[in-house]
Amino acid sequence: MKKEMKKLIVLLVMMCSLAPVLRAADGCNQRLSPAEFRARQKAYITEKAGLTKEEAARFFPLYFELQDKKKEQNDKAWSLIRQGKDEKTTEAQYDVIMEGVYDARIAADRLDKTYFAKFKKILSAMNGLILGAESVVKMNTVDVQTFQAPNSGALGYVLNGKVCYNQITLKKHTTQSVFDVTKLTSLPKVGIVYSYSNIEADMMTPLLNNGYKGIIHAGVGNGNIHKNIFPSLIDARRKGIVVVRSSRVPTGPTTLDAEVDDAKYQFVASQELNPQKSRVLLMLALTKTTDWKQIQEYFNEY
Repeated sequence: MKKEMKKLIVLLVMMCSLAPVLRAADGCNQRLSPAEFRARQKAYITEKAGLTKEEAARFFPLYFELQDKKKEQNDKAWSLIRQGKDEKTTEAQYDVIMEGVYDARIAADRLDKTYFAKFKKILSAMNGLILGAESVVKMNTVDVQTFQAPNSGALGYVLNGKVCYNQITLKKHTTQSVFDVTKLTSLPKVGIVYSYSNIEADMMTPLLNNGYKGIIHAGVGNGNIHKNIFPSLIDARRKGIVVVRSSRVPTGPTTLDAEVDDAKYQFVASQELNPQKSRVLLMLALTKTTDWKQIQEYFNEY
């Protein structure tokens, strides 16, 4: 949806400043007929906002409808202003004229707000994907269509304002959740340690000595742990700190008892959750229990 929202913002900016831009591009002295000006508007907006043919076909009828209605209000305002130039206009008449001018301008602004909702509806319903919160991740730092669900795929799509589901998630969520934070003012402290080549054990020290209740290990591959910090994670378990193995790798699960004996060390495998989402779930889980086996069940279910 973010891609369509960015288009909408671009469109709104251009709608506020389009006439001066086009006049500057075409030369200050060049005069265009209304039809020519609209043709230039369509070409300019289509290019700058990156509209597809389908999007343009939906957008421009509404856009020009808005322009016509705003022109009516502007014409009313200018007509009143011209009346005010008459030297015979009384003070009371000036007040009526100015009230009318402001009313016309307010009406034009209200039109913008009304049509914004219409533009948002037609644009946000184009190529829209329905992504599950458990699986959605940000895949690119600058791409406007950055949110994807690489592990499970989209649940469905939105087209022409109609929501279409192709699949459902079997993970627990929303009303099925056992977690309730409405009466909490804070959540248990959970930190993330990022594994890398030759990581030193002292990277674990802040997480062991500052009241953390949980540690997420962002490991390599299938949540593998570097030998330098493995003893520190074992020490964390001895202190009652819950340890969850996750992975730096953007896709694929961190599976239970695959390359690390989780049962032996009482570690929790994050399954499909990345380190960031694992941290959120662990904070919630710790509001219910510190039992690593039960917490593993939460990671299996959510």
